[in-house]
Amino acid sequence: MAITSKLLFFGIVTFSFLAGVIAFYFLSEQSKEQKKKELDEVITALLNFVIFMIIGKVLIHWRIFIDDPLAVLAYPSNSSAFYLAVLFSIVLIVYKSKYKQLPFVGFSTAFLHIFLSATFLYEFIQLVWKNNSLSLGNMIIAGLVLVLYFYLRERLKSVNLVCALLIGWSAGMLILSYFQPFITIFGFIVVSWFVLVFLVLGLAVMIIRNLVLNRQ
Repeated sequence: MAITSKLLFFGIVTFSFLAGVIAFYFLSEQSKEQKKKELDEVITALLNFVIFMIIGKVLIHWRIFIDDPLAVLAYPSNSSAFYLAVLFSIVLIVYKSKYKQLPFVGFSTAFLHIFLSATFLYEFIQLVWKNNSLSLGNMIIAGLVLVLYFYLRERLKSVNLVCALLIGWSAGMLILSYFQPFITIFGFIVVSWFVLVFLVLGLAVMIIRNLVLNRQ
């Protein structure tokens, strides 16, 4: 039963991101070559995230891993493994961006578009199929930020667009945390400070960048 539940969860998440990738491909206004390049980078990042989740699970249950490595795979991935996977992913993305292996702004814009689309579909499935009322808030926030993306993509430069989307999503999730017992990202329960980090990061980058531009 537990294995079936895990496979079902993995299937829904995979389907949601696949739909997000398709939506990005058809709705993005960039050239076909640029879209393909950014999709390759996002898909690579998502695959790395899955690997980092497994590594995070091993680090959390390292004693069990030493005694029986295969037994760790049977443990469900929890929020701690999710946090570690996010941290490792960010470090890798920053590293690749620093050494010109990854165009950070283009990647971030594509990733947020796909992430928001996947989130909307995932939460819609949870709401309709599993009657999970807590998914409604996440779905509304993802939908509103997607609308914001389409409204602002011709009005803001790429960096400010990324920051605006990050601020909009994280602010919405923080507001949601006051009305729900907990907030989740693809089924993983996250604490408010985790989302607050992205809000502060988005605000800081936007403010600093605009100050620098105004001084030039």
